[in-house]
Amino acid sequence: MCSRGRQAVTEFRQLDLLEDLKRTPPVKKAEATRNVLDLGNEALFAPPCAGGSRLEGRLHYAEKLLAAMGGSPAGWEYTGVVTDAGKAGSKCACEHPIRFEYHWKHTDGRTLITGSVCVEALPGIGEGIVLRMREDLERLNCERKEAARKAKLASEEKTVMECRDRILDRLKERFPRGHRLHHEEVSGWLGADDYGARETYRYWLGLVRASLRLKTPRGQVARLRGIAESLERVDGA
Repeated sequence: MCSRGRQAVTEFRQLDLLEDLKRTPPVKKAEATRNVLDLGNEALFAPPCAGGSRLEGRLHYAEKLLAAMGGSPAGWEYTGVVTDAGKAGSKCACEHPIRFEYHWKHTDGRTLITGSVCVEALPGIGEGIVLRMREDLERLNCERKEAARKAKLASEEKTVMECRDRILDRLKERFPRGHRLHHEEVSGWLGADDYGARETYRYWLGLVRASLRLKTPRGQVARLRGIAESLERVDGA
C-alpha cells in the first residue's frame, strides 16, 4: 500500500475511534482517548523525505538516536526523571520535536534527552524500561493536575478573602457607630439608636459570615458580591 493510502486508512481508523469515544462510559474514556492519540502520533514520525513510509521515518529517527548514544544503548540508563517542556517544546536526541523529556545517563557521565516513541524502536531497550517511562509520565501528569488544582484553589480563596475584606471595610464606612459599638464592651443598657446601629451592623456581618460557610469558593464569591450590591442600596448609620 502506498504512503497516501496508509495515511487514509489511519485517518479512517481515527474517525472510527472518535465515534466510539463518544459512546464510551466515563470510567473508560481516558483509555479510549489514549488510543486515539496513539494512532495520531504515527503522523509525528513522518518520513524524512517525500514518498517514504512511516516505518522508514521511524528507522530514520532511531538511527539518529542510536548515533547520539554513541552507536549503542549499552551503558545508558533511564534515570526515572521526566519533565514537561510545555508549549515551547523540546527536541529528542534524534532531533525529533517532543514535549515530554525523558532523561538518560551513561556510566561515563554523559547525559541526553529522548522522547518515548523513538526509544521503543531501539534494539536493546527492554519492555520494562518502556513501562517505567509510561508510568513516570502518568505520575507527572497527575502531579501537574494536582498542582493546577491547588493553584486554582489558592486563587479562588484569595478572591474570597479580597471580597470579604472589601465588604468589611465598607461596613465600617457605612455603619461607623454600629462598628464601634460591636467592638467595644458597653456596660449597661444601650439607647434605642445605639442598639439599632449595633444590631444593623451585626446583621450585615452575619450575612458575610454565613456566605463564608458555603461549600465552594465560587458560591462564596457570588454571595459576597450580592451582599456588596445590597449594601450600596441601604442608608448608613
